[in-house]
Amino acid sequence: MLTISPAQMEAFTRAERAVFADRLAAHVRAGFPDEADRLGPAGLRDLVDAGVVKAAAHGIEIEADVSMYVVLMVGFGPDFETDPAHPWARQVLQNPEYADPSDKAAYLFEAGLEEARRRDGLGPDDDR
Repeated sequence: MLTISPAQMEAFTRAERAVFADRLAAHVRAGFPDEADRLGPAGLRDLVDAGVVKAAAHGIEIEADVSMYVVLMVGFGPDFETDPAHPWARQVLQNPEYADPSDKAAYLFEAGLEEARRRDGLGPDDDR
């Protein structure tokens, strides 16, 4: 029988997190090249790492869901969820009806899209 020590398990976990963060940074670079260039490689990695931690604090841990959270950080600022200019974020994150983390991430992302459309003068059916 194979036995994995706690130290080995921690090493696997760190490696998985690093690969996940690399994929997420690549996703941001692909979708937001200007912002990624402005941040630079280290700043982008810091944003991604902070996003993973912040999303997890709200129970959001699945890669696709964390990705949506980080995209919102890019679009609305790294502290969008506590920024008084974005009350929609707090309303979603504190709503007990969104107990499922994937639902919470989806509603949060949709609220962010609605806010971006409103900010940019687009209607709800306009493509971005």
